[in-house]
Amino acid sequence: MHSIMQLDSFDMEIDYRALCENLARGNMENAMGEFKKMSRDWIDSENIVAYRVFLNSLIYAIYYYTLFTHNISLQRCCYHCTILMHKKITSKNFVSTASMIVGQYYDEMLEHNILGVNPSLKSVFKYIDDNIQRPISLEEASECAHINKSYLSQLFKQKTGYTFSAYVNFRKLNRARNLLLQTDKNIAEISQECGYRNVSYFSTVFTKTVGISPGNFRKTGSAFKSSMASNSVEGD
Repeated sequence: MHSIMQLDSFDMEIDYRALCENLARGNMENAMGEFKKMSRDWIDSENIVAYRVFLNSLIYAIYYYTLFTHNISLQRCCYHCTILMHKKITSKNFVSTASMIVGQYYDEMLEHNILGVNPSLKSVFKYIDDNIQRPISLEEASECAHINKSYLSQLFKQKTGYTFSAYVNFRKLNRARNLLLQTDKNIAEISQECGYRNVSYFSTVFTKTVGISPGNFRKTGSAFKSSMASNSVEGD
């Protein structure tokens, strides 16, 4: 087990460049592979400080990579990812939290058209986003893109690291997080808008994946926003 006293030197050695480059190419699987490679000696350490240093560095590495490479500020995404860290980070959710952070940036970079995405997938991505409020099958997505269903399935895994169904769920939950933080819609309305017909099932999936319930995620976001506003006023 690593000592917390080692963190001063360990923090300086984190280099997320390869992760950012893989993410910019649109490959989540390779990006997360880089993260696991860098953090593998710490994953089972139960060192909470180390976990938070890794995740905080990850958030800002992708933010500044995008800012300096594409001159685009993903400030909203940076803020959302910071909220994801307002929970107890353990060895069991450390990697999944990193995956959500990378996934949130993937979502934002896709919307800003700065990901290297296969042309065939672009139309499928748009189709998924346009129909996020209802069930979406691989069959209908392949028809939309005018490509073979099996080929589309392979293309998804190869280019994004996701299966088709995992990608759809990822987009649904990203939409839910945005709605929770940016609107006053109740959880039942958000559940419907993200394609979950049963609000209880939506809450279960959200809590299991994000590590915090939809209600607490919104509450944490509101408290964090108020704290940021307060600090800004005090700074003035």
